[in-house]
Amino acid sequence: METDVKNLSIVFPDEGLTTGCDVSDLGNGLYRLVEHPIMAESAMYGDTILAELESQEQIRFKKVAEKSSYKMLDYVLPKELIESQEFLELKNNLTKRNIFWQQDFGGCFMCFLTQDEESEIRNEIERKIT
Repeated sequence: METDVKNLSIVFPDEGLTTGCDVSDLGNGLYRLVEHPIMAESAMYGDTILAELESQEQIRFKKVAEKSSYKMLDYVLPKELIESQEFLELKNNLTKRNIFWQQDFGGCFMCFLTQDEESEIRNEIERKIT
């Protein structure tokens, strides 16, 4: 049973990366990633990971215990586009459709889609950015 979401630092030792990420503690060293750990390649939004608790604020990634079925689309976009009304409408549309998206460092935009959504949403995003 999932508990409250908390923000933890996750150490990805094979990547030489430590990044903050919201997770749900599932118990027994299992954590569901409820946002994407930015810059990580070993795990992504929706994955359930096995990790060792190092402190109340930090865990050490061991492996993905259950891979999410989501497909990630990620883009690095210029400030003018990411702040435009048209792109704001796109993000609002994704939210209304219960599609998780994340924007980091200003122009790093990513969204996580089911296989059925991927083609349509990819086309919609690419129409806006070209």
